[in-house]
Amino acid sequence: MSDMFATAASWLAGQRKSNLATSVVYWRGLASLEDLSATKSQPPAEVDGQHNDIEEELESADWIVTAADLILDEAATLPASGDLIKETSGGVTYTWQVTAVGGEPCFRYCDSARVSLRIHTKLISQA
Repeated sequence: MSDMFATAASWLAGQRKSNLATSVVYWRGLASLEDLSATKSQPPAEVDGQHNDIEEELESADWIVTAADLILDEAATLPASGDLIKETSGGVTYTWQVTAVGGEPCFRYCDSARVSLRIHTKLISQA
């Protein structure tokens, strides 16, 4: 039965990459992966506390990628806190930092076959 789930997860990942993904750049230190196919899931902004009587909003997004595509320095890797995802949209480059969210690690697998990863990020800059 697990082979059937793995086959379905692989098919679904292929459909996501073909129909829902955009190209981003994944960075860790000096290593980068150009042209990573990723699908952004963006929840509403959350309040990250108050500083000087001003509520700060934290803009976050989850990125779904195929685990086998995440290759840095010619080796398969898993996301780590502090990694960066750079997305360009409408001439603006958004930089998202991989981070743990709500007590969860910075990523989790999307399926039992571990074909796809959901990476948690927060927006740290736009230019």
